[in-house]
Amino acid sequence: MFLFEILFFGGDAMRGKSILSCTLICALGLSSLLTMQGNACSQAAFPFSDGFESGLLGPEWSVGADPNSHIEVTGLYSPHGGDWHVAMDTLVSGNYALNTLDLAIDLSGLDNVELTYWYKEYGDEDHAEDGCFVSDDGVNFFLVNSHNNGPTSWTEFRVDIDAAALQFGLQLNANFVIRFQHYDNSALTSDGICIDDVAVDLAQLPSLMCDVTSLSAAAGGQAIFYLHAGTDYGGREYVLLGTASGTTPGQTLPGGAILPLNPGHFFRCVRLRLNSWYFVQFRYYLDANGSAAAMMDSLGVIDPLLIGRHLDFAFTTTWPFDFQSATVGIDITA
Repeated sequence: MFLFEILFFGGDAMRGKSILSCTLICALGLSSLLTMQGNACSQAAFPFSDGFESGLLGPEWSVGADPNSHIEVTGLYSPHGGDWHVAMDTLVSGNYALNTLDLAIDLSGLDNVELTYWYKEYGDEDHAEDGCFVSDDGVNFFLVNSHNNGPTSWTEFRVDIDAAALQFGLQLNANFVIRFQHYDNSALTSDGICIDDVAVDLAQLPSLMCDVTSLSAAAGGQAIFYLHAGTDYGGREYVLLGTASGTTPGQTLPGGAILPLNPGHFFRCVRLRLNSWYFVQFRYYLDANGSAAAMMDSLGVIDPLLIGRHLDFAFTTTWPFDFQSATVGIDITA
């Protein structure tokens, strides 16, 4: 057994708003009333986000053909962000209306896609038609998030598009459609719903993950770390470090940021052996997406004196030290 400099196990390279078709837009105070037929629309580019701040629906959106449908971009019902949001109710109170608002978006070749949006409702009764639906052909739609018993104050909803596609046998393709649907028979604010800040993007990944939560001293082994800082940090150099001395208060980095790892013997061991066979790619570069992988390898059994110890790891970008990850932990067991 090769001890890792008194403290650890054993010390480089692994990577490890216009509408196409017939549209009537009437300016009514703060709102733009949209009475539209279900015609074809333009296709949204990925990633997509819309807070409706133009005061109109963009060309990526289309609405259904129900003559009693009432969908408007408005500022009347306290938008979640900015001055505008989408509201749905009925054009003639007492008559049921099926409101459908469709977003056509090209998801070809993508994975890890997430839909986020903010939602609230006003005294809206529950119906099977109420919710968010998806389709890969614009014809057959599947419910992915029910709005029944929905919140009366702004609440963020997140939909895992990949999981929904797998559940219903759909393809993430160029014909993908996301539909917000509402069914009821009274006008706001007796009935009706509001939607704001819609986004379709890659799901936000944790800044640091590890494929194990423990290592056996008797068996030893490897731990793979997955780093993610986001595209704003693509191509940047990072340093991944570890400690056996806790995370609070951490260490102050150049520029004043805090790395949530306390100094100690293991911390120094890692720092002095970055990119050794024991700490592979612990100092390297994030890819264009701001991601990377690194590996810790015991290269054999672990010193039994470490049984019961908890190790914490975190990474920081360097020069400038403007991004610090959350920590992940590994327990050393018998």
